[in-house]
Amino acid sequence: MNDVRFDPQRDAAIRTVLRDEVAAAASRSPLRRFLVAVAIVVAGLLALGGGGYALAAAHPELFGPRAHAPAAPTSAPAPQSSTPVGSPIVPTEEPTTPRTTPPAADPTPTQLPVPAVPVIVSPTDGATTPGGTITIAGTGSPGSHVYLTEYCTLAPPACTIPEEIGQPWQPQVVVGADGRWSTTTLIAPPQTLTFRLAASAAFVSADGSTVGHGSGSSPDLRFTVTGSGG
Repeated sequence: MNDVRFDPQRDAAIRTVLRDEVAAAASRSPLRRFLVAVAIVVAGLLALGGGGYALAAAHPELFGPRAHAPAAPTSAPAPQSSTPVGSPIVPTEEPTTPRTTPPAADPTPTQLPVPAVPVIVSPTDGATTPGGTITIAGTGSPGSHVYLTEYCTLAPPACTIPEEIGQPWQPQVVVGADGRWSTTTLIAPPQTLTFRLAASAAFVSADGSTVGHGSGSSPDLRFTVTGSGG
C-alpha cells in the first residue's frame, strides 16, 4: 500500500473538477458518459497516486463500494510425520541370512592294499626230496600273486643264478579264494644239493602292474634234493 497521506484541500479541488466533469457528461449519451467517467476515474487515480486510494475510501459515492480482495489462500500446515527425523528406514522385507556352504570334507585316503606275507608249507624246512618235479605250496591273501625265489646254497659253478617263479613272463601263482596257492618246478641236480626258498606277494591289476605295496619276504627255508649221481 502507498504511504501518501490524504490532503483535504487537494481532495476538494479534485472533487470540484470531477463534479463538473460528471455534470457535463450527464448531457451526453449513456455509453459516452460511462466511458468518460471511467477515463476520469482512471486518470484521477493515476494522478493522485496513493492519494487516490484515500479519496476512493473517503468518497465511496464517487467510485462505488470497494470490492474486497479475495482472501489469500492459506495453506494448511503439512502433517507432521510420526517418524522422527533421521530415524532408520524399516525394510519391508526381512533380510535373509546368506547361506554358507560347508566345506567339503576331505575324502578318506584310499588304503592301498598290502597282501599278507605268503607262508610256504611244502616243502617243509629241512626236508629231503628226490630230484625231479617238486611241488611248492602254501597260503596267503586271496587274489594276491605269489613270487618265489629258489637258489642253491653251494658256490658256483654248482649253482648259478637263483630261479624266480611266478614272474610276469612265467605262469602266475595266484592265491585262491580259500587262501591257498601251489606251483611246481623241476629240480634235477647231478648231485645232492641243498636249496633255499623264500616267497613274497603283491596284488596285480589286469594290465599286470602292481597295485599298492608288495608284502615282505618270508623267512628262508632249506630243503635238500638228491641228485642222480648221489
